[in-house]
Amino acid sequence: YFPDGGYGSDHEERPAIAAIARRKFEARLGHDLAPENVMVIGDTVHDVTCGRENGFRTLAVGTGGVAESTLRGAAADFYFDDFSDVERVLRQLETGFALPL
Repeated sequence: YFPDGGYGSDHEERPAIAAIARRKFEARLGHDLAPENVMVIGDTVHDVTCGRENGFRTLAVGTGGVAESTLRGAAADFYFDDFSDVERVLRQLETGFALPL
């Protein structure tokens, strides 16, 4: 379903998986991606930490059973309880995360 990305089979450490995913996307696009133009989306504190360690933006979503206060405490760039309101999610991402075309 995803032509590129980072997967557990790429490495055992999450930060390394995210770095590998970035390199895969850079190869597909044919140019480098600035770290601030990469986003890690996840439902655990580990996902937020992984993104931060690479200098990436982070989006935490509260669908993985982690307490909202814990996930918000990880200080992701964005937090959503879930993605059920797609329009709201997209609006917030568009205003807070402008990617170059």
